[in-house]
Amino acid sequence: MDDFVKVAEVVLKILKNNDTDNLGEAERLLIDLKKIIEKDLYDFFKEYSPDNITELLYNFNYEFTRFSEFVKFPDFAERNIIGIGGKFSSGKSSFLNAFLDEKILPVAVTPTTSIPTFIGNGVDFAAVLNIFNNLIQIEKDELKLLKHSDNNSDNDDKSEYPYSHLLKKIFIKTSKMEYKNLVFLDTPGYSKGEAEDYSENTDKKIAKVQLNNSNFIIWLVDADNGTISKEDIDFLKSLNPEIEILIVVTKADKKQTEIDSILKYIKNEVSSKGLNVIDVLSFSARKKTFSQIDEIKKQIDIWNKNKIDVLFGKNFKLFFVELSDFFNTEEEELKKELNKLNRTLTLVDNNDVLGELNILNQRVKIKLDKIKEKRKELEKLQLTFFKNIKKTASLTNINIPEPDEISFIKKKADFGGLLKEFKKKNNIKDSNLDLFFIKEFEFKEGVNFLKDVDYEISLQEFTKISKEICFYNDINYEEYSKEFIGMNEINFY
Repeated sequence: MDDFVKVAEVVLKILKNNDTDNLGEAERLLIDLKKIIEKDLYDFFKEYSPDNITELLYNFNYEFTRFSEFVKFPDFAERNIIGIGGKFSSGKSSFLNAFLDEKILPVAVTPTTSIPTFIGNGVDFAAVLNIFNNLIQIEKDELKLLKHSDNNSDNDDKSEYPYSHLLKKIFIKTSKMEYKNLVFLDTPGYSKGEAEDYSENTDKKIAKVQLNNSNFIIWLVDADNGTISKEDIDFLKSLNPEIEILIVVTKADKKQTEIDSILKYIKNEVSSKGLNVIDVLSFSARKKTFSQIDEIKKQIDIWNKNKIDVLFGKNFKLFFVELSDFFNTEEEELKKELNKLNRTLTLVDNNDVLGELNILNQRVKIKLDKIKEKRKELEKLQLTFFKNIKKTASLTNINIPEPDEISFIKKKADFGGLLKEFKKKNNIKDSNLDLFFIKEFEFKEGVNFLKDVDYEISLQEFTKISKEICFYNDINYEEYSKEFIGMNEINFY
C-alpha cells in the first residue's frame, strides 16, 4: 500500500500541465512551426507528392518532435547519440545498467512499455517529458518506483505500475557515464512476434526512426539465439548504411563453450550481407569473465572523440532536398514529353490529329508551369521553416547551421548509371574489362560520397574510366561522350 501511495504521488507530479499563458518564446515558436507543418506543408502535397511521401512526412515529423524535445532539454542536444537497439528482450536496459554500474533503467517486460531514454554525463539528474510536453524534474528514486508492468508475472504482489502512456521521453544525467560527448539512447525493442499487442507499424517504425537519427549504433543480440537472426539483418539493412554498428552479444555466460564460435559466425554473416559493422563483441551482466568490456569501452572511447554531428539541420534539409529532387525529376520528364510532342507536331499533317496533339501539348505545358510554381512554393516553405527553426534553436543555444552551410548534403550524381547508359548507347557489349572498370568506379564513387569528397573528383573519375572504355572498344570518345560529360548534363538523384 505504501508503494502505491508513493507511485500515485509521483504520477501526479509527472502529470503537471503548465499554463500555456506562461510559455517562453522558444515554445511559442515551436507552436508556430507546428502550424506550418500541419497546415502549409500538408496543403502543399494535396496536388503533387512523391510515392514515398508518407514515409518522408513521418520522418520529418519525428525529427521536428525530437528537436522540440531537445528545446525543452537542450543539455544533450549537442552530443553524439549512441542508439542501443535490438529485439525485445535482447537485454538493452540490462546492458546499460551493467555498463554504467548503476541500476538506472527499469527493465521492460512487454514490448509496448519501453520509453526512449537518454543517458548522458553530468551531475545526477532525472527528468521526464510528459504527455503535455512539459519537462518535469524528478528524483532517480522516484523514477525507479515507476517500473514496467509484468502482465505475465505469477507473483500476486503487483508492485510494478505501467507508466509508458504518461511519458514521451526520459532524460538522465549520471556521473557513471564517462563519455562527455556522447549520449546513450535506450530504444524500444523492434519486434516480439508472439506478443498480441505488438504492432509492426509502431514499435518497428519507432525503433527504426530513432536508430536512424543516432550517430552510432550498438546492436544487441541474445547469445541464447546462437547467431544473429534474419529479422535482425533485414532490420539493420533498412537503416542508414553510413551509421557505424557495433554488435554486442549479451548473456554470453549462458553459452560459455560456444561464445567464440557464435561471435565468429556473426562476423562472417554480417560481412557477407554488406552491413557497416565494425566489430562483434561479447557481454555478460553476470560474469565479467565472459565480457569483452575493455574492447567495448575502447570503441565507445573512439566515438567519444569523434566530431560532434548535430543531425537536426541535416535531417530537415534532407527532407527538402528529396522533395526538390522529386520536382526536378517531374519537370525533366514533362520537358521530354513536351519535346516529343513538338517533334511529332512537325511530322503530322492530319488536322484532326494535329488538334488532339495541340490539346495534349497545352495540357503538358500547364502541368509543367504548375510544377515550376510548386518548386518556388517549396523554396519559400523551406526558407520560412529554417528561419523559424534557427531562431528557436538560438534561444536555447542549439547550433543549427543555415541551410546553405550544410555542405555535407550533396546531390549525388548517378555516374555508375551513366556509364551503363554510355555503353548501351554506343552498343558496347559487356566485357570483363568493361565490367571491371564500372565496378571499380561505382565502388570509388560510393566511397567518395560517404567521405564527403567533392563532386568534381567523382566527375574526373567518371571521365577517366569512360575514356578507358572508349579506348579499349575503339570508340571515339569526343564524338560520343558530349551528352554524358559536363556539369549541366549530369542527371542527379
